[in-house]
Amino acid sequence: LYGERELLKRALLPAALVQGHPGYLRAMQGVRPPGDTWLHIVGFDLAQGPDGQWWVVGQRTQAPSGLGYLLENRIAISRQFPKAFAGMKVQRLAASYRALMDGIKRMAPEGENARIALLTPGPYNETYFEHAYLARYLGLTLVEGNDLTVRDQRLFLKTLGGLEPVHALIKRLDDEWLDPLELRSDSRLGVPGLLQVLRAGNLLLANAPGSAPLESSALLGFLPAISRHLLGEELSMPSLATWWCGEDAALREVLPLLKDSVIKPTYPRSELETVMGQSLGKRQLDEWSGRMARHPDNYTVQSWLPLSQTPTWSGERLIPRSAMLRVFALANGPKSWCVLPGGLVRLAPRGELIA
Repeated sequence: LYGERELLKRALLPAALVQGHPGYLRAMQGVRPPGDTWLHIVGFDLAQGPDGQWWVVGQRTQAPSGLGYLLENRIAISRQFPKAFAGMKVQRLAASYRALMDGIKRMAPEGENARIALLTPGPYNETYFEHAYLARYLGLTLVEGNDLTVRDQRLFLKTLGGLEPVHALIKRLDDEWLDPLELRSDSRLGVPGLLQVLRAGNLLLANAPGSAPLESSALLGFLPAISRHLLGEELSMPSLATWWCGEDAALREVLPLLKDSVIKPTYPRSELETVMGQSLGKRQLDEWSGRMARHPDNYTVQSWLPLSQTPTWSGERLIPRSAMLRVFALANGPKSWCVLPGGLVRLAPRGELIA
């Protein structure tokens, strides 16, 4: 997306979808991150259909949450039910977290001697507990934007003893807040000049800024062709049938199917919400068709997948609730990945269809 842009040139990804995304950062054009690795942590949301088939329904690339919660739950369960846990021969997580840290050190500017910190928005963020828990487990310094400063295109941590260099950051905030000089000028969460440090090659940022377009729900519709082009093979796990309405042919195809589909915003964090087609009456369907015809780029449609149910304890009895699973791929070196065993299960609120 920011280098040779082969996928755009070959029309495997529409340029309007990528460059029209509010998270596409032109400031990252031509940047080569350490190890030529843009993504170090990627989360995939999986769902199981009634026939047992697993499907990819979404992906998170900016600052995927869940690694800390996953670890906390695993440790808590192993302590509460040690015999059952040991008897089930559950795969350990430590090796995957160690592989992530080893990969960051190998690719960071200072190599094995690199100082790594975890950048958090602060204690008012809803996932701050996870940030603190993960930083403690990984042995990282937990920092906020005000704890850091840039000098001579290098990043430093402010300490009582003076400035200490930082060579790698695992970020837990979205790209737009990272640098008030080049991104959102009203940000108080980032570090002025951070992108310049990155461009100078003096910092590894996990994940590198600019990956927001990869979180678009529309991307799933283009992955099969991209996989065939880049890998010469079909996807190992299929993605749900997905149409980006910014393409005229896709819009014409999907409008008659809205009743049996899910309408999603193309760009996350927009004012639009996910809408279940089956919840709409004829008049509402006509209204949605009109909205999509007027602003097609803003909408993506996915086929409806009834989620598998899992029994949950409500305090009085067992009740079924829809479930999804978030799994993680971690970079353990340049162009090398490992998949973390297991994942984090998310349950839909009682009576809801989406987790």
